[in-house]
Amino acid sequence: MKENSGIAVIGLGNYLMGDEGVGIHVIQNLQKNYSFTPPIQLIDGGTTGMDLLEYFEENDHIIIIDAVIF
Repeated sequence: MKENSGIAVIGLGNYLMGDEGVGIHVIQNLQKNYSFTPPIQLIDGGTTGMDLLEYFEENDHIIIIDAVIF
């Protein structure tokens, strides 16, 4: 049986590389102010890219939070 609901929210971004880091801010806000039943994974994805593939294997649903400026 899964430890979580099969749902993950991944926030992307990086403070140090000039990125606005909006995804990371969202994850931190969710961790601080909310609880979820059933529990979901809240993941600071940073800028890891391919390292996030394991979360796609572990979960049925993924929400990705990121922003870009064009």
